[in-house]
Amino acid sequence: HKVHHNENGVEKLFYFRQIKQAVMLAINLAKGHQLSDEKLGDAKTLIELCKALPAVECCDALDPALSIEDKAEMKIQFLKEMDQLSYRLPPGTDDIDSLDHSPDVMTEYQFLKESVDMLDDLAAARFGEFENHKQRILGWDAGDWIKSTKKMLVLRRTVAEYLEADGPAAFEFAGMMCDKFEDRHKFLEFGMVADLLVHPSIYEHHSSKVTKLGQDSVVEHCKDYKAIRLQIRLQQLILEETTRKDNSDVATNIINLVEADRIVMAHGKEATILGLDGELVDTSNKPKVVSLAIIHSYFSALIFKEFWDSLIIQSSALEMCIREISGYADVLSATMARGYNELLHAASAKSDNGVECLQHLVMIFRVVVDSRERELNKGFLEKVTSSVEMLCETIVGFLEGYDSGNISEAREFALSVNSQLGSLKMKLENEHIDKYATLEQLFKPLISAYANLISFATDFAENANDS
Repeated sequence: HKVHHNENGVEKLFYFRQIKQAVMLAINLAKGHQLSDEKLGDAKTLIELCKALPAVECCDALDPALSIEDKAEMKIQFLKEMDQLSYRLPPGTDDIDSLDHSPDVMTEYQFLKESVDMLDDLAAARFGEFENHKQRILGWDAGDWIKSTKKMLVLRRTVAEYLEADGPAAFEFAGMMCDKFEDRHKFLEFGMVADLLVHPSIYEHHSSKVTKLGQDSVVEHCKDYKAIRLQIRLQQLILEETTRKDNSDVATNIINLVEADRIVMAHGKEATILGLDGELVDTSNKPKVVSLAIIHSYFSALIFKEFWDSLIIQSSALEMCIREISGYADVLSATMARGYNELLHAASAKSDNGVECLQHLVMIFRVVVDSRERELNKGFLEKVTSSVEMLCETIVGFLEGYDSGNISEAREFALSVNSQLGSLKMKLENEHIDKYATLEQLFKPLISAYANLISFATDFAENANDS
């Protein structure tokens, strides 16, 4: 038979009653059309051609009781219906089930009917109808999806359309599909959808062309079930936070989500999964999270709360990972620069409050210890040294100014100074030996100011007497 490549070909095959060939061609054409916004309606039309209409009831044209006018009207109606029905499955046929098709063809047809209707409902914002489709989809086996690339593209398109309509619900649905593929050891095939769920990523910054290394990095990251599952859940929770209508502290909640060591799950085998635990980069210097939606939400929350130390530390860690891979490294550098400027400004503001001074000292020392830049930010360290010395002097005066009636409170504060700054000093000396040696050599006054304050606070806590 001649191969037809368009809808007219399907109609012609039906007209000449080559039913099997017509149905096969309709299925093949509709598979491609359902992936296009412009041709989704054509896919639905092709599916409709394969659905039989009810048998037509009509009067007996030879009935002598009929008038000439009735017979003329019957003829017009007959010719009209004959013309319409000649280009589709014959009336009275029990859909294509009654045709002698192979089980594979029937499975393809049933999948196609469901997917086209589902995509059409999403496109038309008929979300109530889509809920019914969603429940049926969740019942399908992962093995059914991976039988063809087009089926996986349908799943990708479904998730994409759903994300546009209802982000939190879409991420919840994507999470359940993610688990389904992992349970059947088919998660690698889910990568075709996973990359959509972390897009745009730090490797795909809009201001620069995506490099081959960046593309490979996205593909490799999308093979990691735990990383993708975590980012799906985080995006769902962050979206839910940003759309809340109560008076909750959204910025703090987002920070807590990103920095949590465990994340509570709504579905799945486990009640909780491993979180980021306050680190966007793992010990092998690879990003734990690549979704810009998560990173931007987190950074925005840090800026809003003025947590400049965490902003600098996290952006420096990410920048080290992607410096040679993505143009987003420039954005991270700018983020770090803003953090340094704001931290310097905050530290230089005069305050007589010992608690506020300690907060500034801790933020500066955290940056000194935990920032992952390749080289020390000498400009910042030179400028901030005098502020650190002033802050340390203020705390000493703050402790010495306590009257005897509040000595317990003063001792508690001194212990807090020793605990927070002392642990950072120990970390610097034991885990960052080379950095510590450089700081001792080039920025001795800065390190000495911290060391002297820690020593003073220790002696104060040990020797202060209640009266």
